Amino acid sequence: MASYVLKIFLDNQKQNNTSYNVVRQLSGVHEDNPELFFTKQTREEIRGEIQDKTSCFVNDTALISIINSWLENIRLGYRITSLNVSLTSMAESKLALLKDNGNLEIPELLAPVLEEIKPPVEILLPLEYIFQ
Repeated sequence: MASYVLKIFLDNQKQNNTSYNVVRQLSGVHEDNPELFFTKQTREEIRGEIQDKTSCFVNDTALISIINSWLENIRLGYRITSLNVSLTSMAESKLALLKDNGNLEIPELLAPVLEEIKPPVEILLPLEYIFQ
């Protein structure tokens, strides 16, 4: 059984050069036909592992792209696949699901108390005089 490594680098974390590794052991049959190894269950396990390690949401499109790149490299005989991906954080992805209508009531309007509003040096006329 051969060990295959997927190294994921997040685009938004280029400065700290952190990689998140996903490792899978493939038998000889799966090395020749890696698409047989990547069943729906295996793909979901990889999605969960990436999400746990990166704290980012992996949507279906990103998962398909990641798996297809890894499959292609396995077919070419590469044991290590490095990918730069752009994933949204779990917090950001959950904000999109947030539905809040807010308070739609119009607040009660308060009339200003003009007697309490005065310039500090008495340069202008009092406001009561202007608005009479």
